Amino acid sequence: MQEIATDYNNMLKANRRLAILRHLLNSPEEMDNDGGIRKMLNEGGDPINRAQLQAELIDLHHHRLLINRIKVPGTNLHVNLLSERGRDVASGDATHPALLSE
Repeated sequence: MQEIATDYNNMLKANRRLAILRHLLNSPEEMDNDGGIRKMLNEGGDPINRAQLQAELIDLHHHRLLINRIKVPGTNLHVNLLSERGRDVASGDATHPALLSE
């Protein structure tokens, strides 16, 4: 039973990450702030808190699917930019292990 739950959670994480990349691909200038990404996930039926989202975005950055998480000076906003590799994955032209459910 634990294995099924783990597989399910891995699938959800992979789908969430792909949704984030596709959202950025379709956003103006291929970027959005954390709030815009959270809103998209919530409206899509995948509610996520700030800490969870930040962990996902940091991991996507670590895998070089996001160029950077830029803090907007004088605010609490972070802007997330899609990398070239992230663009390829979001458009379906490439795959990445971080987006495969294990």
